[in-house]
Amino acid sequence: MDIGQLIIIGAGPAGLACSIAATGAGLDHLVLEKGAIANTIYRFPDDMTFFSTPDKLAIGGVPFTCPDKKPSRRQTVAYYRDVAVHYGLPVRTGHTVTALRRTPGGFAVTAEQHGAPYALAAHSVVVSTGFFDTPVRLGIPGEDLPKCSHYFHDGHPYYGQRVAVVGGGNSAVETALDLMRAGARVTLIHRSAELRRGVKYWVRPELENRVADGAIEARFNTAVESVEPDAVVVRGPDGRERLANDAVLFQIGYLPTVTLLRQLGIGSDPATAVPEHDPDTLETTVPGLFVCGALLAGNIAGSVFIEDGRDHGERIVAIIRRRLQDRRHDSRDSSRDRAAG
Repeated sequence: MDIGQLIIIGAGPAGLACSIAATGAGLDHLVLEKGAIANTIYRFPDDMTFFSTPDKLAIGGVPFTCPDKKPSRRQTVAYYRDVAVHYGLPVRTGHTVTALRRTPGGFAVTAEQHGAPYALAAHSVVVSTGFFDTPVRLGIPGEDLPKCSHYFHDGHPYYGQRVAVVGGGNSAVETALDLMRAGARVTLIHRSAELRRGVKYWVRPELENRVADGAIEARFNTAVESVEPDAVVVRGPDGRERLANDAVLFQIGYLPTVTLLRQLGIGSDPATAVPEHDPDTLETTVPGLFVCGALLAGNIAGSVFIEDGRDHGERIVAIIRRRLQDRRHDSRDSSRDRAAG
């Protein structure tokens, strides 16, 4: 099996930016993505809009032309797809990396498509798997009932249902509003006394107004203790209460996807869940293995934005390119020594 120069795992904005840098450097590389290009963004709710302006979401010097000041999910996904086409990036969508192993020459990568496994090898690997695949869980009874979900796509299926939205950040607020517009009877449940400070400034007033006029019920300083088939049990300022319920949407955040890093013994900061890495080089404790993008946010959602990860690829590729050049020089020197001998 031939060994390539670089494999990038994940085709989100940071992974694509890394591929653009690798393309510019002439590196033989491949991007493996288990879902679609910009898969995390693709899985966001249909009506979601970004806080960032188009220029801050742009990568690779390709302008993000958008008629709106704050681009939508659909516009953003289309932009990243166009970037991949523009640069002819070697992205394989629908290819899941299942194992990562260190070898004398670099790394052995096991991936699969439609359940059929195959093997690849590379001198270096960049893990840019983001954080959306591992939701934060409360660990309460009933959390795995079919009526519960940690993801939200569209309010339409919940028409006429009694829906509890758990959380107090942007995702919870926007989910509650979307559900209300779709005709659901919404109760927002948040363990703190008020919404999180980071809630988008144009969204917060609408939620507060809908709570004030009774379109959405809000339970602050309230924790969910358990979920039952026809109810959700909460504990708030007035004690324990059982609320009639048809569906529960947990919108309380996500954790970095570090399964592949764990296979190589790479740990995480116990407080932040950020993978062990050199902040200057983005290299992990395993030489030749790098991390980038939202993965570096750990459990502090929003601490690493798309615009923060745009330069990660250039930094990583510069290191990989230099090492490959040094390896070629060492190989030529060894050949000359053998010839002279």
